[in-house]
Amino acid sequence: MVKVNSRKSSKFWFFLAVTIVIFALLQLINPIEADAPSDDEGRVAKSTTSSRESSLVSKSFQDLSDNIAEVAVLMYHHIGPLPDENDKVRYSLTVSEEEFESHLQFLKKGGFNLMTLGQVESAIKNNKLPEKTIVLTFDDGYDDNYLYAKPILEKYGFPATFFIISNKIGQAEYMDEDQVKELSKNHEIGSHSYSHPSMVKLSDYYLERELKQSKEDLQELIGRDVKSFCYPAGKYDDKAVEKLKEYGYAIAVTTEASTGSFGIDSLLLVPRFRVSPAISLETLVR
Repeated sequence: MVKVNSRKSSKFWFFLAVTIVIFALLQLINPIEADAPSDDEGRVAKSTTSSRESSLVSKSFQDLSDNIAEVAVLMYHHIGPLPDENDKVRYSLTVSEEEFESHLQFLKKGGFNLMTLGQVESAIKNNKLPEKTIVLTFDDGYDDNYLYAKPILEKYGFPATFFIISNKIGQAEYMDEDQVKELSKNHEIGSHSYSHPSMVKLSDYYLERELKQSKEDLQELIGRDVKSFCYPAGKYDDKAVEKLKEYGYAIAVTTEASTGSFGIDSLLLVPRFRVSPAISLETLVR
């Protein structure tokens, strides 16, 4: 039979009891929580949540109960070096890089909300259209839009809508397929028809080519839905508008002068401000 030393046994149980008491006290002072984030993780999570909440609180949405959307849609064509003033048509359609950047600086300082045309349509549909909304649109798909406008837009983090004539992709002075695809990563690509004819009095055959085929060609190229349209030279008739609906377009722009607002029941006839050289954006957008 093994004899147990009673003195050693008493000391063992005494030290065990003291250890348990000390551990319990430490737990009360600094409790360990399962899956608790580290201090740094907690600060990041709290900061992210606060930022998201403050963003939502500070966002002011328009009251669309009167069926009017307050949106200034701006129309550009060429961005880059100004041509000879004797070329009056091209000159009237060109805004220099410096002037274009001054426009974006004005919009940035003014706290405007820059959206694509498709985003505006979705925001209206969901009754979440921000106040002070601006849309920048570019007609025709010129390569100077990619070379000059794109870098400046992305410098300021602004999205834009580019209307592409699908049959002119890759032709002289127009963007090629790679440029259109690259542009589509941060901006909206809309249709400007297949070959840029007037939309007035076109037969069903040509309307299908100009509206449906251009949409399908662009969608195949960029791998996403194309839901915005720009009437070539601003020309349209009732039949063209109905075909736009039939082929799945959700919003379309004209060349009609804007007042900075439009009816939300007329999203296929949205007016725009034409931007010409040396124009003060402040005179258009108030």
